[in-house]
Amino acid sequence: MYHFSASDRRLRCACHILNLVGQTIMFGRDADAYNNALENTKMEDFYMKEWRKEGPLGVYLDIINYINPPKQWSIFEDCQREAVNSMPTGASGGTREPIKPCVTRWNSYYDCFKRGVQLQQAINAYATYHIRETEQADEQAAIRGNKLPDVPRWMRSDGLTAADWAVITEYMAILQPLKFATDRLQGRGKCGRFGALYEVIPVFESVITELDARLRPYESVNHEPSEAPENHIPINLRAARRKASNYFTKILQSPIYYAATALYPRYKTYSKRFWRNKPTQLSTAHAKFLRVWAAYKPAAAATTPTPAPKPTMSSFDDAIDAILDEDGEHTMEVEDEYDSWLKEPIWTSDQHKEGPTAVQYWLSLKPKYPHLSRLAIDVLTIPASSSDCERVFAGTGDIIEPQRRKIGAQLLAALVCLQRWTRAGFTTPSTTTAAKHTDEELTEEFAIGTWEEPPAELS
Repeated sequence: MYHFSASDRRLRCACHILNLVGQTIMFGRDADAYNNALENTKMEDFYMKEWRKEGPLGVYLDIINYINPPKQWSIFEDCQREAVNSMPTGASGGTREPIKPCVTRWNSYYDCFKRGVQLQQAINAYATYHIRETEQADEQAAIRGNKLPDVPRWMRSDGLTAADWAVITEYMAILQPLKFATDRLQGRGKCGRFGALYEVIPVFESVITELDARLRPYESVNHEPSEAPENHIPINLRAARRKASNYFTKILQSPIYYAATALYPRYKTYSKRFWRNKPTQLSTAHAKFLRVWAAYKPAAAATTPTPAPKPTMSSFDDAIDAILDEDGEHTMEVEDEYDSWLKEPIWTSDQHKEGPTAVQYWLSLKPKYPHLSRLAIDVLTIPASSSDCERVFAGTGDIIEPQRRKIGAQLLAALVCLQRWTRAGFTTPSTTTAAKHTDEELTEEFAIGTWEEPPAELS
């Protein structure tokens, strides 16, 4: 009835999707990722759970989660100092805390592994300290006939070996493209380029291409022999690849992502070039875009009629003209704004990096393409992720400290608005005006005390 399509209007936070892909690499469950018979998937799933718990990643996470202040942190600090002192270069520096991951924090596992590799020697020393302490406690318990002390399982293991650290480093490398992609889609740089909707399609296709490249070396590996490499990496890569591909398909259901890419002067031919082997995908996406564009361009944009010239000669000329101009009027084709804009020069890489922003570009073209520029500005001002909204949530929470719990909603909104204006570069007419008024005078002048009261007509 209303010609409303929910999938066309559904926009997703790109960074949340990338985080889901990263979580799939770490903890995903996908029966198809095993590349095994259906009856063997339960056993494969069991082995994968055991590996994630008892393998290098699980042991490493258990170790760093055990480092809690104050006592354990003090021990870990000592291990860091010993590690620094043992270096042949005699390097010096302060101690650093391990980064503990959180499933809701974007790229936290990449940051966790990266910090772990940096503190590898100290973490090994910390684990060795507790392993030896546990061995001594077990010996004492055995001598006295007591129950063995209850400690984490890694304290009765060999800790993290060089091979284990190689696995951690490999997973860090696998997660790195997701880290870079998130930074690109959540950015809020002064240049106004990162965090843009036109980056979503190219970035996601780059991520999928990277996952495919990492999977390729494992395609011909036979994991059956006992000496074959472990298959947890290709399993997790396949699961992550499927997750990324499924969400990318959902992204393409909305024409806005394609429109943002097509209307960005650097990427205007991106889809046509990158999808040359996917004609169906290209034609479907472009058809959806044209439907959106049809809602913006004027209905009479196709032709502009011009009156036929008045006859100036004999009736013979009139007869001839009637044959040649059956309509009785001449029509002049007016080129579609989008088709005309496609002939504009594509941005170079330098213009993409150093030139004006996409919004500034389209504002400058508004006189030439009034309708297309309106569509472009509507689309290109949509952020690629909800990161900026979440920054506002977090910043607002910082404003309302325990001493400011009684701040009203309107005053809080005004404070946040002023903060945003300041960050955007707007300035007040005078920086000294506020200093001339007391809080009581401002309260009386602006009637702040009544802000939380409903309007008179509503009371």
